[in-house]
Amino acid sequence: MSNDTGARSDATEENVDDRLTHDRWAAALEAGEPLGLRCGECGYVTATPKAACVRCGSRDVATVSLPTTGTVYTKSTIEVAPGAQGSGYQIALVDLGDARMLGRIADGQRVDIDDTVELADSYEYDGDLVGVFEPRQ
Repeated sequence: MSNDTGARSDATEENVDDRLTHDRWAAALEAGEPLGLRCGECGYVTATPKAACVRCGSRDVATVSLPTTGTVYTKSTIEVAPGAQGSGYQIALVDLGDARMLGRIADGQRVDIDDTVELADSYEYDGDLVGVFEPRQ
């Protein structure tokens, strides 16, 4: 993942005036079309809606489409989970082009760092939504 100033390789610019609200972000994720924000000042890309750039604080942010396939940056296995989420599942931080998204690995699947994964679904628990990724051969 680059996320360096000026890096613009894997995200597509959309209408700058089209703000990314949480509802719009969630609807896009549920539709399998992840969205993020790119800062017009420093080029930083985030995979979640924000009012300003988390790197430089600029409010000049534009909605971008993120790829649905990425690489596992890091992962963890949850052996003791809260509530009715089950146990023995993995979560992973996934490089999606210029952004990183935290997601859940599909039940029964396992990944390692640098594995290629694809957004397959979304998972909601107690009002929070995350992408569900599956390993890709």
